[in-house]
Amino acid sequence: KMEKEMEGSVRRLLYEPFELLTNCRRRVQVVLLQELAQEYRAKFNVLFNAMMKEKSHCVEAIEERNKKLRSILGELKMTEAVVSPPKYELENPKSVLTVRDDEIKAEKWISPEEKERLDALKAAEDERMRKLRENDSGARALMQMMGGTLKTKKDLSPLEIILEREEWMDMIPLDEMTEEQRAAVAEFERKEKELQEAQDKY
Repeated sequence: KMEKEMEGSVRRLLYEPFELLTNCRRRVQVVLLQELAQEYRAKFNVLFNAMMKEKSHCVEAIEERNKKLRSILGELKMTEAVVSPPKYELENPKSVLTVRDDEIKAEKWISPEEKERLDALKAAEDERMRKLRENDSGARALMQMMGGTLKTKKDLSPLEIILEREEWMDMIPLDEMTEEQRAAVAEFERKEKELQEAQDKY
């Protein structure tokens, strides 16, 4: 495909091998071949950039689905790993200008003033965490009153809603139930069916 697109370029000006009889023609051929190589590189870069753009769109679509998948796993309280597409540094030309910390073998020098500042920050953070552990009444109250979450029933997604069937519904035979009890069982089964449909759609 690339060769067809370049039929109208300097390629048509090239000499045939048996036509290179003089030094002048040979020098002209060298210049034409260099120009042709430059055109090949330019065409390749166009194709490469188009491919990278298409790949970028595909990766974004995968990451969007992974984000929703992680949200669903969080609601289900599952810790299953979600694989993301790997990124290769060689695909980004600007990566050669970036120096990572693991590439620096020499130990980083820290001035005495900077070391003192970092030690003070660490001590302050340790003290803050110690006070939080000593007085964690807010977390205890949240766990006792709301089951460890700030969400109300209206805020819960279908996957987080759990219907609890009362014990008497399984202990009393259907033919021995009163009208009120049968109505309560029917209402529970209706809600259970609606919840199952909502979970399937979610």
